[in-house]
Amino acid sequence: MVEGPCPWYRKQGWVLVLLLFVPPVGIALLWWGKHFTQRTRGVLTAASALLFLVVISTSGKRSARKNADGGEPVSPASPTTASAPSHSQQPAVGGAGRGDPATGKTAEVAPGEAAWERARRSRNGQVAVRHEDFGEEWPLTVEAGTIRCEPPSIVTFSASDGRIFGVNGMGMAHHSQIDPIWADDPSPTGRAAKLKKSIGPLISLGLFLCKQVE
Repeated sequence: MVEGPCPWYRKQGWVLVLLLFVPPVGIALLWWGKHFTQRTRGVLTAASALLFLVVISTSGKRSARKNADGGEPVSPASPTTASAPSHSQQPAVGGAGRGDPATGKTAEVAPGEAAWERARRSRNGQVAVRHEDFGEEWPLTVEAGTIRCEPPSIVTFSASDGRIFGVNGMGMAHHSQIDPIWADDPSPTGRAAKLKKSIGPLISLGLFLCKQVE
């Protein structure tokens, strides 16, 4: 009986490839064919089986490590998507107290909140501000005055004696510098560097008024 052509998977080259990449199939074909001596088959079988065990062991360790790590790390939230706290959410540092009718206790109000409430009701582009509204964050040496917006974005402070000072850059370009009534920063670092207290709260209030009168 004449045998047909040898199938590709029984050729010597393919048997070696399968021993390397698919050891179980390669070992079966190795012993099915007659390309190698019995001793060579034994050596190739041992080598292929060892390779197969190494691959299985490495794969198992990687899976266990991934499970132990708890999967993919969670990305931190983007600062551009985090919402800014409202003025009512600001930490209470001084300022007037507000009664809680449910408990009868007085709750601390965020610095400047009373002024912000007046600004929200303002329709003429100005609001009265007082030292007691801001507590320790009050940045001026005078006790009270009026923050005013001159459209489109000029913020001024009018003192009780009639003097008008520019608060932001646009304001100081059209009015007197606010330095004569701008309080020094009392912190050790501020005193050492001769810094002023932050005037940002008054600027923010004034720019809010500008939006109100647009």
